[in-house]
Order: sequence, then structure tokens, then C-alpha cells
Amino acid sequence: MENKKIISEEKVLDRIEQSFELFKNNFLELFLPIFLYTLWTITIFMNISNYFWVKYLNNIFWDMDKNNISENMNWLSYSNEMIIGIYIFVILIVLYLTLYIPFLLATIKWIKQWYNWEKVTAKENVIYWFKNLLNSFRTYWFIFAYVALIPALIWIVWWLLFIYGSFNENSNLELIWWIISVFSLILFIFFSVYRWIKSKFAMNSAIDKNEFIKEHFDFSIEITKTQWWRILWNFLLIGIIISLVSWVFNSIVWLFGGSFDFNINSVLELKENPDPEKIISLVNSTIESYSPITNFIKNTLDNIISTSIIVFTLIFSYILFKRLEIEDTIAESKEEKNIEL
Repeated sequence: MENKKIISEEKVLDRIEQSFELFKNNFLELFLPIFLYTLWTITIFMNISNYFWVKYLNNIFWDMDKNNISENMNWLSYSNEMIIGIYIFVILIVLYLTLYIPFLLATIKWIKQWYNWEKVTAKENVIYWFKNLLNSFRTYWFIFAYVALIPALIWIVWWLLFIYGSFNENSNLELIWWIISVFSLILFIFFSVYRWIKSKFAMNSAIDKNEFIKEHFDFSIEITKTQWWRILWNFLLIGIIISLVSWVFNSIVWLFGGSFDFNINSVLELKENPDPEKIISLVNSTIESYSPITNFIKNTLDNIISTSIIVFTLIFSYILFKRLEIEDTIAESKEEKNIEL
């Protein structure tokens, strides 16, 4: 890459080429932070989770008493331990996503610096990751309020009416529930598709201007005016290309095998009609086919593919944002000249 600022191209294929060049020339800096974070959280967490599942199945079924097969199937019933486990899992996912935000912020900041050929220092970006974590929530709130707040409020009204109706019999409430639920669903789908596209560049705008304020969010919406179909087409094209490339690489990764393939539906079917031989065969095949090392290698390769896709998409999104910004500046200049004339 030449030592000069990138100018985002007008044509989508040219922007894809620019994105690839930026990604290729700065691969390690852009790829490693997200990859390492995901590797030490999701990948290892899933392997540990799978390991305990295998141990659990082994303890439950390995020395199964064939005469008491129905009792052995009681592990599928809900229990306090299972409910607590679900809560812990949800908390871990929320914590993972919250801590994931700084890595996204840093990656976008790194893209901005490479795009403008600014000096990039890892120390500054590490500080930036966590310094702006809380600030970023402000922009995420703007996005939520713009995309989902109204449907969410309507849903809350529906829920309150539902609670009220459970204590007070009223034949009209059922019709009101139905109208509100349908209206909320339609509105949510419309906002999710239309407004989500329009707010796609909100975080790019905040990091580009280095301020997580409403004005920059409004600017990110303003530059998408009359550009909705174009933005949608850009991301659809990127999605198709990425899907094809991902399919090829994932097909190669799946040749490794060794995944933890526990078919819960098969077990539930056997719960209704317990067959000791089939259950023992199913569980034993699951336990014997699981290989922690092979599964770790496959998850790591999956992580490489998914991280590469995330980073490339972030690069393309930022370059498209800069293109829209350029065109907005040109349009404003033309308007000013017309006013002067």
C-alpha cells in the first residue's frame, strides 16, 4: 500500500478491492485482537462445556440398568440445577458480548487509522478499547432507540394488558392483544430492516469523529438519505461473496470431524419409547466419537474463518461510510454554489 490516504472508490467492486487490500496489508493488527479474545472465550468455553457433557452422559448412561431405563431418562426433566445452569450460561453470554465491544471499537479505530494513514500504536488502541466502553453504550442506545424502542414499548403495553387480563376476564382484551401483537410485529420487522440499514454506520461515525454523541449519530443517518437501496445492495453483494468463500472453507474444516454431535431429538424420541439398546448405542457413539483435540482444532479453524469475515465486513462498512461522507460533502458544496449563484 502506498504511503498515502485512501480515497474510497465510487463503484462497489472497487471498494471491495480496497477492503481486501487494507485487510491483507494490516492482517495481524486487525485480525489478532478479536481472534484471540474469541479463542480464549467461546472456543475454550465450548470445549469445556462439551467435555462436561460427555462426562455427564458417561455417568448417567455408561453403567445403565436396563431394567430401570425410564428412571435413567429423568435427567431430561427440568430441575433447579438445570435452571441455574441456564441462568449462568445467559450471564456468561452477556458478559462475553459486553467485553467483546472494546475489541470491535479498537478494530474500527485501527481501520480508521490505516485508512487515513495515521500513526498506529497498539498501546493507544488498548487504552481506547476500555476507555470508551461506557461511551459506546450511548451510541448503542441511540441505535436501539432508533430501531427497536417503539416496537419494544408497544410490546410492553401488550404484556401489561396480558397481565391485567389474567386477573380480569374481558372478552375485548383478546382482540386488543391480537391487534397490538400483529401491529408490533409488523413495525418491528419494518424498523429492523429499514432503520437498521440506515443506522449501520452509527459506530463508524462516532469513532471517526472520536465522540459518541447524538450529533454524530444523526450525521450517520443523514448520509444514508436516498441511499437505502444502494446500501442494501452493497451488503447483499458482500454477503453473497462471503457466503460462497465461507462455504468453501467450512467444507474443508468439517473434514476434520470430531465435533460433539449429541442429537437431543433422538434421545427425546427414545424417552417416549425407551429402548435400552438404542439409548446405550446412541450415548456410546456420542462419547466415543468426541475428540477434544480434534474438536479444538476445528473450532479454532472456524474461529479463523468467522473472525476474518467480521474484520473484512467492518473494513468494507467503514470504507462505504467514507464514500457516503465524500458524496455528502460534494452535494453540500454544490448546494452552496447554487445558493451563491
